[in-house]
Amino acid sequence: MLPYYVTTSVFAFLNLVLLVSMSEGKKVNYYSVMMAIVMAISNIGYLAVALSTNLDEAILANKVAYVGGCFVAPLMLLCICSVCNLKLGKLLQFVVFFASFVVYVMVLFIGYSDFYYKEAFLRTVGGVSALGQEYGPGHVLFYILLYGHIASQIIILIYCMVKKASVPRTSLWSMAMIEVVNIASFIVVRAIHEDLEIMPLMFTLDGFFLIYLCNNAALYNIEDTISDALGKQEFYGYVVLDKRGRFMGCNEF
Repeated sequence: MLPYYVTTSVFAFLNLVLLVSMSEGKKVNYYSVMMAIVMAISNIGYLAVALSTNLDEAILANKVAYVGGCFVAPLMLLCICSVCNLKLGKLLQFVVFFASFVVYVMVLFIGYSDFYYKEAFLRTVGGVSALGQEYGPGHVLFYILLYGHIASQIIILIYCMVKKASVPRTSLWSMAMIEVVNIASFIVVRAIHEDLEIMPLMFTLDGFFLIYLCNNAALYNIEDTISDALGKQEFYGYVVLDKRGRFMGCNEF
């Protein structure tokens, strides 16, 4: 199983590099890039767990892997809202990330407290190390947040597909496919190989769809197209202001 963790780590890193290169000089979704960073870090954590030689190493690597488990879901929610031109209030955003932060703090105390994991032990699965655990009461909050995010994301996507004709359909379907892939991958892999850690595969596939989403968004972003065209003008100057009259950019002329 080591090639599985190596491959997913490599592809997660390549997805990140490609997204960053695509974002240069363009209005690529900020949350997409943040998700790619978090997913690459998380997949490296899963690889580190597989390479662990003792329990302490596995617990430390698991804490790195949990970065994705805790923060990809809220970033995905904000990414969907951004694509759908829906604004979440700052207070709501704070609550969403604070809840994920609370879960991650509990994760950081694994090995020092039995609130999140009652017990952790090292085992071997497919020739690599794996962290076995008995869940504590704190782990319930993780599942509540995870399922809550998934439900919220699906509801928002359905609403936008029905009510918001101005949002590009290809962008909506890209986000919808991420949800479908995540749910389907979890069900299928659990049925085929219950001990296989599914998150690295999900993060890798999510990265592929994020690249497609960002590429599609760049093609359909009229502001970028106009700005690129005007930016090449040598005899005309332009200044871009938002609806509140705030400066957003200009060309050299």
